[in-house]
Amino acid sequence: TMMMNAGVMDVRHARLEYCGRRNKLGKYCLHWHLVGQCADCVFQGNAIVDSQQVGITIHGTHNALVQHNVLWDVRAAGIYTEDGNEMNNVIRENVIICSRWQVCSVPWLGKNALQGGGIYMVAMTNDLMFNRIAGYEHCLYTPGSVYPQGQG
Repeated sequence: TMMMNAGVMDVRHARLEYCGRRNKLGKYCLHWHLVGQCADCVFQGNAIVDSQQVGITIHGTHNALVQHNVLWDVRAAGIYTEDGNEMNNVIRENVIICSRWQVCSVPWLGKNALQGGGIYMVAMTNDLMFNRIAGYEHCLYTPGSVYPQGQG
């Protein structure tokens, strides 16, 4: 489910199963794509189960809220800030669980299986608070200074 370029996407209390397509750019379960400023954009209280690729993606979107979501056995990364230019998003009180790290650590989008985790964050100007992550090889994976200008 993707929102592109403008508008508002507010998804609350939905269950998404078997979503996403492995190694297909942009084929994620919940995805804001280049929405820009979007203080009314919300992913809240959703359950994402057994996805083939990233559960929640924030790409070129700012001031959005990702809160109270539960992600189970989401491959590659649970929550992904894609390019590094995403700013002032609030990612809080989410639960991201992998039943075994071998289930969720998969190669994706040119990244090897070791470059994933509960949260994969390129953009460091977002607020992460009170999230719970278990079972992933990496809780929080960030390439850090490898992409000082972002990836986009």
